[in-house]
Amino acid sequence: MIFPDEELYGRKKHDNRPVVVVQDNYYNNYPLFKIITIAPISTKDKYKTNLDIELKEKINGVLCNSYIRLYLIQPILKIHLLNHINKLSDEKIDELKAALIFFWGLS
Repeated sequence: MIFPDEELYGRKKHDNRPVVVVQDNYYNNYPLFKIITIAPISTKDKYKTNLDIELKEKINGVLCNSYIRLYLIQPILKIHLLNHINKLSDEKIDELKAALIFFWGLS
């Protein structure tokens, strides 16, 4: 999978990248839906924007401080998901919802 900023900024492609599923659980588990919507997680703060959700080391299930890159939301095939790492805290889910509402212009 190639994220747009890899081509624009010459960033390295990762074979395995942690992601956050940003899709409702009903559709995640629905067998006819083969695609799931995700936002990648990055440890680099060089390209941080106001749409990035910060995840603190060891608090949010990440090994080091990281960012959910909401501006890189995209669909992927469910079969490309390898394993479940952690569930976001209710506080981070609320922060993610607020950022998505702002990002999609729904506020």
